Amino acid sequence: MQNYEIPVLMNQLTKKGLEQFRNSVSGFIDTLKLTKKIWKRGNDVENFKQETLIRLILKTDHDAHNVVADFTSLQNFIRK
Repeated sequence: MQNYEIPVLMNQLTKKGLEQFRNSVSGFIDTLKLTKKIWKRGNDVENFKQETLIRLILKTDHDAHNVVADFTSLQNFIRK
């Protein structure tokens, strides 16, 4: 993620005039790397897609690829 998405995100924040928000970002967490360290792939974890982990850990489905649903689900997942 850090090699591609973070620079793209930061560039888009600048292009959209969100400098104040951009300057308040203090770091990023790659949730895929974090998840892989916490849960090992096996009988319970068939893959590390967000929708798979949300279903497994939170016992719910979410609207995959909807940015608000993705964010909310990921936030709830990290809090768990």
